[in-house]
Amino acid sequence: MFQSIDTRIAARLKADPEFRREWFRTELEYGIPAMFRDLREDRKLTQTDLADIVAMKQSAISRFEKSSEPNWKFETLLRLAEALDAQLVVRLEKSEDVIRRHEEEEKALAVGANQKANQWPESKTSPFHAILEGPTEDESAQHPRHLNYQPLSDRVVIWAAQ
Repeated sequence: MFQSIDTRIAARLKADPEFRREWFRTELEYGIPAMFRDLREDRKLTQTDLADIVAMKQSAISRFEKSSEPNWKFETLLRLAEALDAQLVVRLEKSEDVIRRHEEEEKALAVGANQKANQWPESKTSPFHAILEGPTEDESAQHPRHLNYQPLSDRVVIWAAQ
């Protein structure tokens, strides 16, 4: 059974300082390795290729990309960025600006969801019908991949029906 995912992050960020600290930390812990992996893949480099450029072992690159522990040395991040021909940028952002950005994203998502709901076939009650009930045989034949990975932002991800 699917459970509802609360995508209203802004209200929790605003109201709960502990949640806000954990959210910000988690974004860094997962976001930094993901950015490096994505850029490496965009540059069509394997982990071994990148490891050779920075004189590291491939296993070290793999551990970094899968890492959720922020124990990276700044110098290592710089070396990886240089090897990927990228600038490493450190930005300090006020929490109220982060909250405002989340509020804007949530408003845009709500508008988009309402528009998508209005375009959904009459036989469906919502754009999430396929997730909750699964596709019919006809829908499966027409659309074998009826679920679509939808990033709400670079921080929040949901699965939605196509």
